[in-house]
Amino acid sequence: VTEADISIDKTKIPETLPRLCLVAVFSFYLLVGAYWAFIERAGVAADLSSTFISGTLTWGQIFSLTGTLLALWLARRFGQSKPLLFALSVMIVTMLILAIRVDATTFVFSIFSFSFFWIFIDVFQLGTLSNIDHSGRYAAMVPACQGAAQAIAPTMAGILLSYQLGYSSVMIMCALATAVALYIYFYVYRELLQVAPDVADSD
Repeated sequence: VTEADISIDKTKIPETLPRLCLVAVFSFYLLVGAYWAFIERAGVAADLSSTFISGTLTWGQIFSLTGTLLALWLARRFGQSKPLLFALSVMIVTMLILAIRVDATTFVFSIFSFSFFWIFIDVFQLGTLSNIDHSGRYAAMVPACQGAAQAIAPTMAGILLSYQLGYSSVMIMCALATAVALYIYFYVYRELLQVAPDVADSD
């Protein structure tokens, strides 16, 4: 397949697909905003020590650097969509595990999983948009979607907590928001397979 062929495929891509990707970015960042705002408090509520919580958060952030490297390797091998769908699925499972129970084991697992796949997913979200929107217009709107979601998410989570629904409700909200993003990207991938298969699995 030549670059010209790929360019032709791109011209066939409906305008709705990059717009849906922005909705998915917003939905995923509802998870990011809510989780990051309340995971420390969830740990405290589970009687974890402040030293344990801060240490786990620190090492989780350091570990997240490996997500970028793995994302680049997987993109070359499998394209953008498949690793993205897998990573979002892992995020949903992570949030559901926390919804069931917060203890030392699940706290550590969630921090490392979240930190790793957050960076991982960011790479593939931008990669997907750049593949289907070669103008760069929609990719430039990603930070706005991220910021808006991160501003709204803590309020949404706070409302749940104000009704005494507990931190499990926050994690379920995070899982649902990520499930919406997963569904959108799955739909986008299926549409791309129909209208531009070379773009669907390109890196």
